[in-house]
Amino acid sequence: MRRLFLAIEIPKYIRSEIAFLSSKLKDSVKGNFVDLDKLHVTVLFIGESKLSTDQIINIIKELRVNIKVNVGGVGVFPDINKPKVLFIDVKTDIHEIYMDLCEKLNITPEKQFHPHVTICRLKQENLDLHKLGELSKFYASFDADKLSLFDSDFRNYHKLY
Repeated sequence: MRRLFLAIEIPKYIRSEIAFLSSKLKDSVKGNFVDLDKLHVTVLFIGESKLSTDQIINIIKELRVNIKVNVGGVGVFPDINKPKVLFIDVKTDIHEIYMDLCEKLNITPEKQFHPHVTICRLKQENLDLHKLGELSKFYASFDADKLSLFDSDFRNYHKLY
């Protein structure tokens, strides 16, 4: 099963800093941490699509992306009482890009769209966000000029464009 998604790639120097800060949590946070090379800003999960890969690539090529992306602070999905995913928040408003993509790809928008950088898929029920140390204070900013298309099954991760 294909798990297509669109993302903004994060520059390597920022991914390296996130990975370094995340590595300090491995003794206190139980879960599967995302590898350095797989860190990205999730913009839109497509999943299976009736559109071909080439059609999706053409749509994202037409979309002009030129924004400053600010990331910082931490959060969890779905909520603090049952955390499943630890993430770094995206502070930049990319809702317009998201809605444009949903329309062009014929995808129903999520009610609570929340762009983020997944850090860890958690395997614990309790997580005190105040004890995440330097990661909770992390902040970075970078310029993004395109979206990338990925295919993933959690283990394998392929950039298609």
